Amino acid sequence: MKLHVDEDVAAAVAESLRRRRIDVVATHEAGNAHASDAAPLKFAADAGRCLVTRDVRDFVSLAIGGHQEQDTT
Repeated sequence: MKLHVDEDVAAAVAESLRRRRIDVVATHEAGNAHASDAAPLKFAADAGRCLVTRDVRDFVSLAIGGHQEQDTT
């Protein structure tokens, strides 16, 4: 399992996952700190990672919007 932890999740979560040998990258490590919500979502999707976030409202609408864009192309 490969994860991408958004900046709204405590850094300790990523460290704890790493100690359990889970492949995890934090938003700030990917260079997306303080970027728009779309940036970490795109990074996670392009890298084949599952996004872990507490910002459900914004990311659900972004994911649905992206899915609808893919359906029309």
